[in-house]
Amino acid sequence: YPLSAVLLHLEPVPLGQVSQVLAEIGYPEALPYLKHVLETSRANPITLSIVQIAHNRLAKGSPQAGFVSASQLYLELAWRQYNAVTNNFPLPGFDEATGKGLVWEFDREAGLVSIPVPGEIYGDVLAMRSCQEALRLDTEMDSALSLWLTANLRRENRLPQGERDRSYPASMHAPSFYIEMAGPLRQHDVLDQALNDGDTDLALDAIAALGATAGTNALINREGAIQPLLRALAYPDRRVRFNAAFAVTNARPKFTFPGSDLVVPVLAEAVRQTTSRHAITIADEPQTLNDLSATVKEVGYQPIGGLTLQDVISQVNTRPSVDLIVAKQSANRVELLYRHTAVDYRLAAVPIIAIVSPLDRNELRGRFPDTKRLFFADASDDLGRLRKAFEQAAKANHGAAISATDSTRYASSSLNLLREIAVNDDNVFNVSDAQSTLTQALDDSRQAIVAQAAGVLSLIDNPGAQVAIAGAAFDIARPMSLRVALLESLSESARLHGNYLSEVELNKLLELIKMGRGELVNAAAQAHGALTLPTSNLVPLITR
Repeated sequence: YPLSAVLLHLEPVPLGQVSQVLAEIGYPEALPYLKHVLETSRANPITLSIVQIAHNRLAKGSPQAGFVSASQLYLELAWRQYNAVTNNFPLPGFDEATGKGLVWEFDREAGLVSIPVPGEIYGDVLAMRSCQEALRLDTEMDSALSLWLTANLRRENRLPQGERDRSYPASMHAPSFYIEMAGPLRQHDVLDQALNDGDTDLALDAIAALGATAGTNALINREGAIQPLLRALAYPDRRVRFNAAFAVTNARPKFTFPGSDLVVPVLAEAVRQTTSRHAITIADEPQTLNDLSATVKEVGYQPIGGLTLQDVISQVNTRPSVDLIVAKQSANRVELLYRHTAVDYRLAAVPIIAIVSPLDRNELRGRFPDTKRLFFADASDDLGRLRKAFEQAAKANHGAAISATDSTRYASSSLNLLREIAVNDDNVFNVSDAQSTLTQALDDSRQAIVAQAAGVLSLIDNPGAQVAIAGAAFDIARPMSLRVALLESLSESARLHGNYLSEVELNKLLELIKMGRGELVNAAAQAHGALTLPTSNLVPLITR
């Protein structure tokens, strides 16, 4: 690497000598540098012939390399460096003793200089530098720009806290500057790579850039493969799903598009978001299921149990995100479970822990050799081993846990967007798809979320929505300020859609009005007027 880095800056005689040494070493990583010299150097013909011989010798292992430009060779090298990090492959130049990797560059005054960088970002730094060389030779090489943006964002994400990347010039901007300036096409490339690698932090960076810069057409009509942002709606990590749904909704699309039906369900999922973790538990026998559910609870998950997947689907529709699926069944039944969940966007990426015999484990590994969703535990494992299996599955398929603050922020943001959809009478998204979730949210322990949910329900023209708001407003166990907000939502529902309440609810409203004075009674009176109830109900209050 240091000899390659200095190659372009050598006089003819040492240039030829170093080229011969690189050929003797035999590492193909030197190929783009040698080709770079052949394409740009003004050295004498004899020296260039020596460089050509060295290049041809290294290119023997890959015949096509002789017909590829230096810029393309640099890009191929960048991908090898980037993928080495992704797959935890060793990189030449990394010193395990110090945990650092050496980056080499040539300075006209100081000569060849080494820069130590933290091992966690070494491969990304190398990939960025290879991409820079490709772009110097071909300024229109979009694929090299996309990879540079991707590696730069990942470099920042993985830089250990308290450490500095000495290879990143002080004159350079933060990675977010470049990704936002690059625009939607390159941002989609970054997101696509993040989804392929299962890199949650990188995906969130790309979605944030798309949300900040991309309009509707750029977000949902990308040329080529399936839109990465729409793929993100079914990503395992809920933060990616939520932010993707927020970005799509904020783009205000005017027409339906493939995947538009997933947006409101994901927004509804964000409303249900809490800090609790949920696991589907499935077993062939009721007693086995009870034991499995108890174990799952001990490990820290709320169980959703059943003897088949169909038994739990209705609960999945009303719960926050499912984090794990735990099955204690035969290999054939586990395979069936895997295939059925794979076609349900809510469960397609959820990891499955199969508690099976060693024989069935080998059988399933043969049937699913490449899956990242399937994990195994033995029926004889104690609680400690099972806990490790759960942690392994969760770590492999999810990002960091969502805090209580973030849960509330996601729920509130989603409710704001659902309200916008309802207010705008959206023809693309149907807010009624979230009605059951909004109704359940009226029982949320977070008062602000309850008030917001009622506000969205008030915009849905459905008797059940109005009745649900009224029932919550008449609940005397709720705080006074919350009941006032709920009555205001009841008024809004009545103004927009008319009176859907039964005699039971109307009598409760009248009883509330008879209480006397105060903000709560005033809100109840407003609801009475909005519901266009008989004015004769007012007379006793005047004449008493």
